Amino acid sequence: MRYGTAMCEWGQTRLIRVHVPAYLSSTGRARWAYKPIDWCISDIVAALTRAGIRTQASCCGHGRIPGWIGLEDGRELWIVDRRYLRRPIGWAIRLIWSHVRSLLSRGT
Repeated sequence: MRYGTAMCEWGQTRLIRVHVPAYLSSTGRARWAYKPIDWCISDIVAALTRAGIRTQASCCGHGRIPGWIGLEDGRELWIVDRRYLRRPIGWAIRLIWSHVRSLLSRGT
């Protein structure tokens, strides 16, 4: 069963102007640049940027895992399907475990 149905497929992106911190920049200096953001969460990333909340990475999960937006200050925003919110403990366990599995599959 797929995690959710409202997420875009891999490769469906929209260019959004975002702040690139120095430690992620190819130039070694902080800068603003247009970066491809998953289409289905691009409005959220753009709104955060307009509000002065800087992001450093994001992924919608593409219907396979929960989505997330990493903030420059180290916090993460998780994008969780509504049906998981109805299950107080079960959704949290599945959410954490799916994130762990995705990290392990990437070798981190």
